[in-house]
Amino acid sequence: MDTDWVEGGRGPLLNNEEIDAIVERLKEEGSGRVYSRSDFEQILLEAVREKIVKAGGDLDDAKTSCSKSTLDTYIGLFKSKLNSCFWKDPNKP
Repeated sequence: MDTDWVEGGRGPLLNNEEIDAIVERLKEEGSGRVYSRSDFEQILLEAVREKIVKAGGDLDDAKTSCSKSTLDTYIGLFKSKLNSCFWKDPNKP
């Protein structure tokens, strides 16, 4: 899934190029690692903080969490770009 963000409302935390860069990094690091929902929340928030620092922003303004709907949106994007072997089934221990 590769889509332009809609206009209006709050801007995206990460753009398509930034998401693609994360996906490529995860593929390179791969080596059998399986990611959970909380892993992807951490990955997302770290990328947002890095983006703020690169833009010269203040980390005090950085997000320390995101809403369920925001996380669901980004997880959907990650899942559309990564093979299912990267995903931990939330219904299995």
